[in-house]
Amino acid sequence: MTFRARHLLGIEHLAPDEIRSVLDLADSYVDLNRRTMKQSDALAGMTQINMFFENSTRTQSSFELAGKRLGADVMNMAVAQSSVKKGETLLDTAMTLNAMHPDLLVVRHPASGAVNLLASKVNCAVLNAGDGRHEHPTQALLDALTIRRAKGRIQRLTVAICGDIAHSRVARSNLILLGKMENRVRLIAPPTLMPPGVGEFGCELYDDMKKGLEGADVVMMLRLQKERMDGAFIPSEREYYHRFGLDAEKLAFAKGGCDRHASGPDEPRGRDRRHARRRHQPLGDPGSGRDGGGGAHGLHGSSGAELACRAGPCGRGGDGMSLLLTNARLIDPEGGTETEGDLLIEGGLIAAVGALEPPPGAEVIDCGGKCLAPGIVDLGVKVGEPGERHRESFRSAGLAAAAGGVTTIIARPDTMPAIDTPEVLEFVTRRAAEASPVRIRHMAALTRGREGREMVELGFLLDTGAVAFSDCDHVIETTKVAARCMTYARSLGALVIGHPQDPGLSAGASATNGKFASLRGIPAVHPMAERMGFDRDMALVEMSGVRYHADQVTTARTLPALERAKANGLDVTAGVGIHHLTLNEFDVGDYRTFFKLKPPLRSEEDRLAMVEAVGSGLIDIISSMHTPQDEESKRLPFEEAAWGAVALETFLPAALRLYHAGRLTLPQLFRAMAINPAKRLGLPQGRLSDGAPADLVLFDPDAPFVLDRFTLRSKSKNTPFDGQRMEGRVLATYVGGRRVYAAGE
Repeated sequence: MTFRARHLLGIEHLAPDEIRSVLDLADSYVDLNRRTMKQSDALAGMTQINMFFENSTRTQSSFELAGKRLGADVMNMAVAQSSVKKGETLLDTAMTLNAMHPDLLVVRHPASGAVNLLASKVNCAVLNAGDGRHEHPTQALLDALTIRRAKGRIQRLTVAICGDIAHSRVARSNLILLGKMENRVRLIAPPTLMPPGVGEFGCELYDDMKKGLEGADVVMMLRLQKERMDGAFIPSEREYYHRFGLDAEKLAFAKGGCDRHASGPDEPRGRDRRHARRRHQPLGDPGSGRDGGGGAHGLHGSSGAELACRAGPCGRGGDGMSLLLTNARLIDPEGGTETEGDLLIEGGLIAAVGALEPPPGAEVIDCGGKCLAPGIVDLGVKVGEPGERHRESFRSAGLAAAAGGVTTIIARPDTMPAIDTPEVLEFVTRRAAEASPVRIRHMAALTRGREGREMVELGFLLDTGAVAFSDCDHVIETTKVAARCMTYARSLGALVIGHPQDPGLSAGASATNGKFASLRGIPAVHPMAERMGFDRDMALVEMSGVRYHADQVTTARTLPALERAKANGLDVTAGVGIHHLTLNEFDVGDYRTFFKLKPPLRSEEDRLAMVEAVGSGLIDIISSMHTPQDEESKRLPFEEAAWGAVALETFLPAALRLYHAGRLTLPQLFRAMAINPAKRLGLPQGRLSDGAPADLVLFDPDAPFVLDRFTLRSKSKNTPFDGQRMEGRVLATYVGGRRVYAAGE
């Protein structure tokens, strides 16, 4: 048949009958390649010039060989030595080529659209051998021929294209061709490698290989186009292979007799496949698990979550005996109530709540009318292991938490080194399980080394027990990196915890802008720096759809933006540190470094706005933001001193200041300190309901004391409450129904 177009620049402009005609013609030449004499005179007397502005071996050799076998005179233009490298433009090159009077130009160029531009300026036919991320029409035609020869047709098939869709011109050409030929096309890739808007081509999008391959007739695999990537689009090759590499287990979901096809120049090279397997294997040695599957994270026979839940005594489940706590003032944050009653514990779980009779053989403890509440779930605790054990160890942090009514610690990843690999996470999970009397779960870093450049292996880290991902106070400055991290996290359902702050404005600041900072001469930051950081993060959340938690909202200027985000349906929660609810900028006084925090303490107006936001539920979570610092790091001029304060033991009595001031009720406090953080992290703790873990705190909210920092169980003693009169003492703490702390013991 006669083609309507002079050039072959893309599949987009080919009609289905033209595609069939090309495939029929190509089919007739298959036997030519198998003959002893592989010559034809189809292009006899014609001149073919191959111009490859990108490095290529196979594609250029294929076009050279094809031209010669069809009888053409073939010339390869050495672009690296051409005038283009010396400043000649593409249009100058076109004028030179016109003077040579070639019949066919075969062009590959790194810029999308460059081949179209050249075709508009030359007097011969132009064949696109790949331009940027646009199209590679000849490869798509070759793929279609391969499918037709294997399946007997190129219509009404289910074809899955897997891999780096975003950077693959072959994927685009195949998508268009297969769509024109009435096939059902599925694209399977991590969301960071799925181009925006590609679903509008009429294809189906998947980020799960097994679901995407189910019932597929043909599977086409694409390699990672590293040469076209500006930064990290995947966590690592081993995680990519684990999720998106083709193996027998995944292929089993496709139809029986399904054809696998690695697409020409975009196919995974043997070296790449071997490398991916080699790097993946140590995390999932098939010979090392109880059942022959050790798990991708290397915790053979146990998940990281299981190990975390077996921390210390809570793993023994209260030894199975019944315990009845009677005559208690029950603080139920879920129901928002305070009632007199009893609570029965059996097998480490809450068995019943109300007016109860002791079961036979049960131990009975009279609570004396004191408050019994769910144990605190403290989101954002700094523990010094690994790297800074002299400041806080898992043992000392666990003892301090138990004494403060904290039954679950959510540890931050800002350690030395950062918790940014499954191996490090496995190590700290085991250490915590061995040393701590309370539960310890871990966040993992969002980027490697918390440096804001490459995302961590989020999938493997989730498998190993990470409950969330955060770079803590190291804000990711490159928005493109932050967007990719959030997009990838969304595909896994992972929670990202951000630190809303503009790093440029807040760099070097030790106080909040205002009269006090000016009077003291302390470098300060405007409260809008928090609002600006929060606004950026909300834009990224809206774009990616990720689950997001702001670790600390501390200024009134951020609250309207938070309210809008929630009203718009974004999956967003926010927290605040206990010090920003109970202290203000004037508490710094004469440069008292124990009051140097990050973010810095705010105005009294901001403090009251935060308290009101907690009461209304706009701010969801209160955290201790426990940050131990040794004496030497605080015995410095205010600007040079380390930031942060310990708070595990002072968390509850500091929070009770808000209760005694009439600002918040006890159910409101424990809503923000127990059930909300547990819900956000998907944990069963934080409740006084049947079947919930018996993680409880018994306390006297009215017991007065003067805090002596040297009595704290934390290794570091940097508390701003030293010497202050406080109210509220923990009488007992239970984890999994077992008492891990009792006052006076």
